[in-house]
Amino acid sequence: MYHGLPGEPLDLEVGFVTDRAVRPEGDVSVGSLPRGRVARLMHCGSFDGLASSWQRLHTWLLAQGLSAGGGRWETYITQPSPEMDPRDLRTELNWPLGD
Repeated sequence: MYHGLPGEPLDLEVGFVTDRAVRPEGDVSVGSLPRGRVARLMHCGSFDGLASSWQRLHTWLLAQGLSAGGGRWETYITQPSPEMDPRDLRTELNWPLGD
């Protein structure tokens, strides 16, 4: 999850799905994704193109008359590996809608 506005310094939160409750310990903290409506785009291809896909999603939001909220996140649909073809990567981009 990205905390901050595009083009500005960001605070990055990395999360993992778990099958049980997590206890905060050391550098580990408990978090969750925000509730509510999101705009979603599937990015197909290498991570090099993620910035342009985020921009495309933001442009679409504005064209629909929607406001962009904070706390955007990516979900990696395919497991990246060194030997894979980057064109096979699938990354879901999620942008919460503002009020």
